[in-house]
Amino acid sequence: MSDREFPYPGLPKWPQMRVAGPSVTPEQASEIIRRTDSFFTQGYSGNDREWNIRVKRIVGMRLGMDDPHFYESAAKRDWEAEFAAEQAWREAWGIVDTRYVHNAWVSCSFVGGPHGWCSPRGTIYYRDNVGKWPSCEDIERDWQSVAEAFPFVDCEVLLMSGESCEEDSQPVCGFIVKDGVVTPKLPTEHAFHQGAYAWANVGPTLEQQVMGLMVPARFREVGVSEDMVRRWAESAKVAA
Repeated sequence: MSDREFPYPGLPKWPQMRVAGPSVTPEQASEIIRRTDSFFTQGYSGNDREWNIRVKRIVGMRLGMDDPHFYESAAKRDWEAEFAAEQAWREAWGIVDTRYVHNAWVSCSFVGGPHGWCSPRGTIYYRDNVGKWPSCEDIERDWQSVAEAFPFVDCEVLLMSGESCEEDSQPVCGFIVKDGVVTPKLPTEHAFHQGAYAWANVGPTLEQQVMGLMVPARFREVGVSEDMVRRWAESAKVAA
């Protein structure tokens, strides 16, 4: 993590994080999502329990609360052994441990559908909130973990003074992520995102989001294929 010559200002509860940069290859994107998706790193998921269980069984994860017998068997479970097994799985999977910077393509209940700073096609673009109550230092640490794991990622990051729905928000702090290093920059010091959004206008429109609510969860909450999940399990050697 690089030294700064200026103090970081504070952030709101749910600041918008803007990310843009050159695309990576689909193969690189697949590896990024495998190791950073919140389904694997945080246990977050959408509402299609059948899909969630299938993915967990393919990759060898504990079913957790997706287990139909979770509550009735809770008193009989060896929680220490299960915790140790989960930690071993995370190490084998190569989890990139971040608090705020995630992808959410495997199973996501967000109204806009699956999303993240790296798409399965390799697009590096993000314009949603992160939180809650992060600091600029927290986000810098997360991006340093990402940069060390994926030194080929080249992007610019801005944290804003408001949420993504606020049109009058202003940049608060920013970083350059390149060659495995995160360099803090005052937003006024760098021409952040000049032309960057032309690379990747991939976010769903309001009409697409509304229409998406009319289809079953399996189709609006899942952004990767089962074939991709099986390739991940094979590459990580953790298939059940």
